[in-house]
Amino acid sequence: MKKLIISEIEKKINKTTDEWIGQCYYIATLFELHKIIDGIAVYGLWTGNIHPKSMFAGNLVSRHGWVRKKDDTIVDPTRWVFENANPYIYVGENDFYDEGAQSLRKITPPPRFDPTEKRVEINFSDERLEKHFKLMCQTKEFDIMQIFWLANQSPSDHGRQKNKTYKLLSKLGFKAFIPIDFFKM
Repeated sequence: MKKLIISEIEKKINKTTDEWIGQCYYIATLFELHKIIDGIAVYGLWTGNIHPKSMFAGNLVSRHGWVRKKDDTIVDPTRWVFENANPYIYVGENDFYDEGAQSLRKITPPPRFDPTEKRVEINFSDERLEKHFKLMCQTKEFDIMQIFWLANQSPSDHGRQKNKTYKLLSKLGFKAFIPIDFFKM
């Protein structure tokens, strides 16, 4: 990997590091757009320590954006903001990054079917996918809140049914419920 020199990157993306503060996902997308790094901009949560003088002080976790390379290496142009450090570009392992906030999604149980909510009628053409939906939501009927919950579950939770799940939800008009990062995973 080529050496990442901040002054050169500032010129290439036309943004000084002062403008990077609080703009993590935007900066990550500029890294992707300008091919500074071969990877994709992703969004999720920073779960690491936050310095008391950081603009994010007091947050247990913070929404955050960074670049994920194909080998799952993290390239984070703005990690230094959390650390209240001088600007640098973190390149390393996924130590405090929760892409798509998957850890929070995993501990959130499915909502119970609520007959007062908008019902969602699904004509399944795939028996395995129907079973997957019913097992995930623990129900035979679906309301809008369950569909929202299902769309927000980690791609790994959908296993082999991931692509079929996203395709069906999109076909039913619920593509907006699916976090954009999940399409990239």
